[in-house]
Amino acid sequence: MARSPSPGSTDPARLEAENDSLRLENRALRRFVESMQGILHTTEPARAAADICDVLHEVLIHAMRIIDAEDGSLLVLEEGTQELVFAVTEGRVPAERLAWRRLPAGEGIAGWVATRVRAVTVNNPREDDRFYAAIDTELDFRTHSILAAPLIGGGSVLGVIEALNKREGQLFSATDQLLLTLASRLAGELLHSLLSGQALDTPSGHAANEDSAVAGVGAVGGSGGPLHADAGERAHTPPVPKPAVR
Repeated sequence: MARSPSPGSTDPARLEAENDSLRLENRALRRFVESMQGILHTTEPARAAADICDVLHEVLIHAMRIIDAEDGSLLVLEEGTQELVFAVTEGRVPAERLAWRRLPAGEGIAGWVATRVRAVTVNNPREDDRFYAAIDTELDFRTHSILAAPLIGGGSVLGVIEALNKREGQLFSATDQLLLTLASRLAGELLHSLLSGQALDTPSGHAANEDSAVAGVGAVGGSGGPLHADAGERAHTPPVPKPAVR
């Protein structure tokens, strides 16, 4: 007759599973700390003065890295219309296909986040009434999961960071949502301080103060979404509208 394990005995399989879980948590924590440091470094005035578009792109990359997302976008909220504008993207969809696209006020998951000023995780987007499927259809893209958080600075919503498709087919977790919320809040406050505290030189050569914070930012281009447009190309692209910086 088999004997039950004594209270002091250990189950090797259980211990191995716990060790695996701890290793994953440690990696996630390391990514979070490194990415938060990256956001702080990216938004230093000395680095950010050159091109605000590059700043937004790096903020997006760091945010995506925290939660191990394959694709993502940073959308800027236009104060007048309350529309969200795709400022920078990263991932499998060529950035030029999303550049300057507008979402009507409150439309889509990102619009819901901007309106409610709260993060949300949607791991079954096609079953969610808030999901804006038209972009997926037009770009022949498949969104499997979404995690979006508001960029908040100075008490105002500046935009939304939207992460898509966690790597290896995993689903976004409550911990992922918390980490992205923290990162977005830090980035939002740093961007607000940066934009309201100094004039930035835009690619078109005009100064951007707090009344035109993100006007005239560079074009997005190149494969996979990074910003690669040169100054000549950027001068002919529409400006991203200013966020509601107060």
